[in-house]
Order: sequence, then C-alpha cells, then structure tokens
Amino acid sequence: MSKRHITAFFAPVARNKKPRLDLSSSIPPSIHPGYPFPIASLPATLRFSTRPKQDTDGGEPKSSADGEPEEIGPLVLNDKPDLDMLHFHPFLHKELARELYLFLRRELPFYRVTYKIKREGIDTTVNTPRYTSLFGVDATSIFHPDTGVLLDAKTKLSAKHGYATCAPRPIPQCLRSLLEHVEKRTNSAYNFLLVNYYANGSDSISFHSDDESFLGENPTIASMTLGSTRDFVMKHKSLLEQKLSLPLAQGDLLVMKGTTQSRWLHSVPKRKEAGPRINLTFRHAKTKAGTANYYRYNVGTGPVYRWDEEAGEMRIWTDEREKRKEDIGKKEEGEKVLEGDS
Repeated sequence: MSKRHITAFFAPVARNKKPRLDLSSSIPPSIHPGYPFPIASLPATLRFSTRPKQDTDGGEPKSSADGEPEEIGPLVLNDKPDLDMLHFHPFLHKELARELYLFLRRELPFYRVTYKIKREGIDTTVNTPRYTSLFGVDATSIFHPDTGVLLDAKTKLSAKHGYATCAPRPIPQCLRSLLEHVEKRTNSAYNFLLVNYYANGSDSISFHSDDESFLGENPTIASMTLGSTRDFVMKHKSLLEQKLSLPLAQGDLLVMKGTTQSRWLHSVPKRKEAGPRINLTFRHAKTKAGTANYYRYNVGTGPVYRWDEEAGEMRIWTDEREKRKEDIGKKEEGEKVLEGDS
C-alpha cells in the first residue's frame, strides 16, 4: 500500500473546468447588400433557454415533460398606474447570455449616429450617446427569403421605391433565431430588431417613450440585456410621484405592453462604474414611416464601427476591398507622375 504525505489530504481538489459554450457554426454567414460585411451565423442546434441542460439547482434537474430544461416564468409588474410589464429574470441562462454578448459585439456592424433636430426653432446637432444598429422592415414589406430583395407584403412585387431615405436590410440568421424565441415566449410578433451597445457608464439614453403612431396603439416592445447590469429608470408622464427603477442584469428580458408606452417614460442613465452592455429591443412597426424613422436614428449616414478584439474597443471599419482599390489608384497615379517626369 502506497503512503501519502499528510498534506495530500488537505490539498484542494482539482475541479474540471466546464468548457465554454461554443457558438461557432458551419452555417454560411448572412449576406445582403445592406450589410457592410458578412454577419456570422449561430449553430442550428443552439437552444435558447433560461436554464442550461446541465443545471441541477439544488441537486435535481428541473425538466419539463419533454425532457428539456424547465423555463423560468416572468415576474408580472402591474402594481402601478398604467403599468403593464413582464420581467424575465433571467430569460437566457448566464453562460449563453455571456457568449451571445461576446458574439454579437464581435460580429455586428455598429454606428455612432449624428443627426439634426430643431429645438425651439434652432437647428441642433445631436450625437447619439451609444452605438446602435438596426435590422428589419415594417409590415407593408417583406424580404425575399432567398435573394433578400424587398417586396410589397401584399402584391409580392418590388417595394424598393417606397423607401427613398433608407435601405432596409433583413434580420440576419444570428438575430432571427433569437427573435423567433422571443416571439414564442412573449406571444407577440416583431419585425424590427434594434441593437444598442453601451461601451461604458457614460453611454446612455435619456427619458423617452416608444409611442410613435407607426407602432400602433398600446404596442408590445421586448428589451433584452446582455453584458453588464444597468438601471432601467421609469417615471409616469402625468403622475409625477410614480417612479420605478429596475436593475436589468445579464440575460434579462423586460416586456413593455398595454399603456406602458403611452403613460410612462423610460431611460438608461449614466452610471460611473457601469461596464459594457448590449441591449436588444424587439418591435413591430406597421407603416413605412417606422422604417424611415428607425434607420435614420439607428444607422444614419456615418461610418461603420466594428469591434476590434486587439484594441478592446469599437473602431471605424474599413472595407479592405475599397482600401485595395484606393491603394491601387494611388499607385497608378504615382506611376503616371513618374512617367511624366522622365
């Protein structure tokens, strides 16, 4: 019998590290003329859920009748006047939410939109205090499933002439699969997915309500948090004493419906110590005015930004094909100058 030193009995037991969830996929990336670059796809086998299959909370797996992990239901928030919300805490389990956050930050195009508005009759330039992106089109149009061409939803004929101020683009596969899961859990249909990236606590969104006429009466809007926790602050439009602050954490989903948008304002204020966060909002616009509005304020006409892994920040993205054309043009111009000097 081999002898062990007494210290061996007190040494910490080595634990096998759980492998990270792999979101790499063999599915081809989503491609469309409206995308500045191909957008990577998620694996077809990926299951969105509030619990991982291996979750054994309390030692016993929580499973539904079909053997899948049991979903965690939402908290109903309707204890204040005109408030009608559901808070899924969480909607996605922590491991999936973390990897999805890293995937979307790395693979999606972002914009830092600048636009002009009139304030008290004076033209004012507004610099959006966060990165944004947008995919989708209103209910009057659809994208051809194979070509991505924009068609009239009723006639199935070309609809591109109805969008003079913007170039709508379809929701890529990596977001489409998530949208379909949100639709199923919230029992609502969405045709837009708006993405906000808050790089740090200085990025924010001021008090506002999503009550535009193109959303229809009492719209349902779902808002998902990936990354760091941020405070979601609300106040009633007329009952000033009615206020609410919700810390929205990694994997949470907040569903606002009923009179919430028409009677309440919401914001994500600056927070000094806050880390980076992605917010996905799922909406349903009924008319072309919604498409024009969303693309103006969330894509705009400025440069494209993409996450730079080495720099650890968003950087202006340059199309390598265009850069090569520019370099070739400069080279040819230089050769012409040399020929003229000889």
